Amino acid sequence: DKQQMLGFLADNVGDHLSGVVSNVTGSGGVTHFDQAVFADELSLESVRVAHDFVASQWQRLLAEAVALLERRIEEDRLAGRPQDQRVRIGVYSYEDRMPDSMPKAQALAHTAKRPAAKTNTKSRKR
Repeated sequence: DKQQMLGFLADNVGDHLSGVVSNVTGSGGVTHFDQAVFADELSLESVRVAHDFVASQWQRLLAEAVALLERRIEEDRLAGRPQDQRVRIGVYSYEDRMPDSMPKAQALAHTAKRPAAKTNTKSRKR
């Protein structure tokens, strides 16, 4: 259902952006978990392997997170704690050609979309 997919898109991007802005500005008094790993100089085959890895790890995280959250909801209810908080947990991956491997006109359009940064595998914690 396209309408439902657009709703998920808005909710996911909105929560991620709110968390990042809060982390950068220090507003809200909470540090939101936000990490990413990125790598350049991969082949298309290696990107496909990474994609499959992310999908399998997500399935594991999903199963464990749902069980944990359902258990915590019930424990909070039984303990009489206010149940006025929410959490969103997500994983994403994005694959694209490196600007250096694109035709020049395409590379210029690509770098205009995001800051050019030549890096290898790194973890970024915000």
